[in-house]
Amino acid sequence: MTKFELGQLKDLNKEIEILQKQIADAPNKANKVFGTVKGSSPKLPFQERVIRVSGIDWADYDRKVTGLRKKLQHRVDELMTKVVEINTFIEGVPDAEVRMILQLKYINGMSFEEIGPELGMSERTVRRKFRKWWESC
Repeated sequence: MTKFELGQLKDLNKEIEILQKQIADAPNKANKVFGTVKGSSPKLPFQERVIRVSGIDWADYDRKVTGLRKKLQHRVDELMTKVVEINTFIEGVPDAEVRMILQLKYINGMSFEEIGPELGMSERTVRRKFRKWWESC
């Protein structure tokens, strides 16, 4: 497992958030269609009128949302595979403190500044333990 692979977890999570926002915003970005029709009232006097209508191109909307959902599901599957790999890797680290640091950093997405108080250590100690472990790998 490389540092890059560990770092990908955060990026995959962010990509999933972006895709979820795109799906949520899809109704606002649906193609609107406009047209006119001619008609008259059903009663006398029959006077032809032009009526303007508008709506959403649902076929285009469904196509876009389906594509986004497939992409989202692919990313979620990729993320879950990566999470399993990272958890397996982290579980194999013999030092309990380093294991907790890795878990908080890469699984929970915490910074070294946030990890320190969580574990009752200074940020500097957390960084030092992480660096020492990383260089020994």
